[in-house]
Amino acid sequence: MNKPWFIWLLLAASIVAGIVLYPSRPDLMPIHWGVDGQPDNYAHKAVALFLVPGILIVVHSLLTYLPKLDPKKENYGKFQSSVNVIRNVIMIGLLVLHAFTIAYGYGFTFNMNYVALPFAGIVFIVLGNYMPRFKTNYFMGVRTPWTLASEEVWRKTHYLSGRVFVAGGVLLLLSVFLPDAVKFGFFIGLIALTTIVPYLGSYMYYRKSRG
Repeated sequence: MNKPWFIWLLLAASIVAGIVLYPSRPDLMPIHWGVDGQPDNYAHKAVALFLVPGILIVVHSLLTYLPKLDPKKENYGKFQSSVNVIRNVIMIGLLVLHAFTIAYGYGFTFNMNYVALPFAGIVFIVLGNYMPRFKTNYFMGVRTPWTLASEEVWRKTHYLSGRVFVAGGVLLLLSVFLPDAVKFGFFIGLIALTTIVPYLGSYMYYRKSRG
């Protein structure tokens, strides 16, 4: 699963599936779902079938080649397996969501909240488990002036971030049981919390390290 060819195989399969399905799909297909889990925006079938695979090709390429430009590129070898796991989980998950989008176009109706929120929760949990393994770099992880200035601050911040992300992932999994009216606000609040806590934590760790 950590081999590059595995991801390219999945991406190629999604593109071939789009080509095969294209003639039989209606001109308009759902591409976005509202807070109630029902489609609220549509686009031409070319967008619905090929946008996600195209985005994933770009993301995969960036994750492959950007580290080569990092001034700290020698550190990637110390946690590359963790990056591979995170990349694969995100890409496979998005392809699964893409498959559900296509299924909806075939008349299979369902509440997308029961698909998207668990996926987001799983991504958070995976990130939380692997972030403590990240070494100092300019592209992956919590990159603040304080984490980049101190390896100790980097290590402590990513340990904290890991715990925050795992907790956030569990809450996202449980959020499927919340009323639709509060799901979006809960999701945004959780995103804000998982962003702010590591940022403030890195500053506090830096101040403490300076006495």
